[in-house]
Amino acid sequence: MQPVHAPPQLPAAETLTVEFKSDRERLSDDDLVAALVCLANTEGGQLWLGVEDDGRPTGLHAAHQNPVGLPGLVAARTSPPLQVTVHDVLAAGVRVLCLEVFSSPSDVATSAGVYLQRRIEQAAFRCAGGALRAPCQRVGDFLAGRPSASLGSVAPTYLP
Repeated sequence: MQPVHAPPQLPAAETLTVEFKSDRERLSDDDLVAALVCLANTEGGQLWLGVEDDGRPTGLHAAHQNPVGLPGLVAARTSPPLQVTVHDVLAAGVRVLCLEVFSSPSDVATSAGVYLQRRIEQAAFRCAGGALRAPCQRVGDFLAGRPSASLGSVAPTYLP
């Protein structure tokens, strides 16, 4: 007899291993595959289809109501072929999908040749002390090979 596993629970927020994707306007296959490639090129994780960035479940587009073909679509559009597990989940009374992917032992690219990685995002996250702040450096300091001590007269669009 096979053990019965409970479906995953919708997390409260996105993290480096949890990605929410809205499907109200139909997430494109390319965007779906690219997001899964990002997860596979790091620690793996879950892509929640039909969930807004704020964690609110809004449901699936008509094109994604039958998720049976999603694992084949992802495998066909990745190199090496990426294996995903699809869970049909009812979150707050709304049907969404949780696509789980493991960390890949080798780098994965889309079949279109796009290599996406979250390793850079993870390194930046660690450099900023894990506080969801982006590290920054002035171009002159970068070209001179030294760390920036201050922002000077630069008016950044965000604060590091």
